[in-house]
Amino acid sequence: MAAPRKDEERARLYAAALRLFGEKGYIATSYQDIADACGTSKSVVQHYYPRKEMLLALYLDEHFAWVSDMAHRLCPPHADIVQVLCMMGFIHLDKLLAEEKGSPLVQDLLGFRTFIEGVVMRERDWLVERWPGNIDKRYLGDCLAVALNGAYGLLSIAAMEGRALTSEYVMRLCFVPFAISIGMNPEHVETIIEECSLLQVA
Repeated sequence: MAAPRKDEERARLYAAALRLFGEKGYIATSYQDIADACGTSKSVVQHYYPRKEMLLALYLDEHFAWVSDMAHRLCPPHADIVQVLCMMGFIHLDKLLAEEKGSPLVQDLLGFRTFIEGVVMRERDWLVERWPGNIDKRYLGDCLAVALNGAYGLLSIAAMEGRALTSEYVMRLCFVPFAISIGMNPEHVETIIEECSLLQVA
């Protein structure tokens, strides 16, 4: 009978942590801040989440699931894996760029390697699991990892320099080289980016 209460407490702590991350940023939020927000002790928070990165991992899983679901909703039913992946890139970048200036959490995350690596691994594993054909899956995953790290690195640098970027600009810089490196026709890749950009704003 105690399990539901534990689940509720875990969820309550997680919700408070996310709210604080959004207000103060991930780095500036402490276990004590989360405990105070929930009217409990720091040891209780550490009992449920022994490492603060566990809260970040939960956020990443939820965010990635949302991005994937949105991409499948926006893409036509006949869309292939490349188009869905491209749409996921647009959705994720649009959200990051929209929140970048106003969210301490996003500002922290763009410069936080654990976050970037977590996103890259999730997207890489998602693609490798679903990719059809005989391409070397490790090579495929590495190509995507290079493209994604480049995209997030660009976002971080642009933020430091005060430059405004668009998701389409970032996608052209990272998605085109990725697709070409795995043997796709450049014109076809351009068509996919244009279609995803239009579907995104439709």
